[in-house]
Amino acid sequence: MKRDPERSRGAEPVHRKALTRERILRAAMELFVAKGFERTTIDRVANRAGVSRAAIFWHFTDKQTLFLEACAQLLAPFRNALEESVSHLDPEKRLTEMFDAYERFVAEHRDTIQAFLRFMIESPELRESLNASLLALQTAFTQDLHDTLRELLPPGHDPEALASGLTALLDGSLVLGLLEPNSSRELRRAGLEAVLKLIPHRPEQP
Repeated sequence: MKRDPERSRGAEPVHRKALTRERILRAAMELFVAKGFERTTIDRVANRAGVSRAAIFWHFTDKQTLFLEACAQLLAPFRNALEESVSHLDPEKRLTEMFDAYERFVAEHRDTIQAFLRFMIESPELRESLNASLLALQTAFTQDLHDTLRELLPPGHDPEALASGLTALLDGSLVLGLLEPNSSRELRRAGLEAVLKLIPHRPEQP
């Protein structure tokens, strides 16, 4: 039977256990982002969180489980950004806002994005663990683009292919931005705006 390490100090209210779990997750997130998976140890997480190793293993079965839970927390802002509704805007403004929101998010969460890229490169096991979550986010964003383009494009144009192409363009800009954060930012931005202007629009209804 699994023994709660906190019981040795007396019964602990449920909300305090939740706070302990949150403290462990926050420490793990900071360390995984800063040091990567291999160099983050349970001892380091325990020291940063101010808890015992036993407390970590009570809340999380092993380091891999802790990592996946921490990654789920790190991905939460991405999911929240996708859920922000821009459906009240007309399709042209909505498309521009989606591009702007993507770039704002990348700028505000640069360290987290770099960490995820490092996780994916660091080990096939980590890549396998994260693939489903990351692909789900990309699929959701591409679907939003598709729905907007379907309203915007005239007949005879393929919104699915264009949405996939625009997502690939943004992803490429993201990687270049990580490699060269300042030197070509304005040029990349101008290029994205030029691409948006090339997208054909439905004729306005009389």
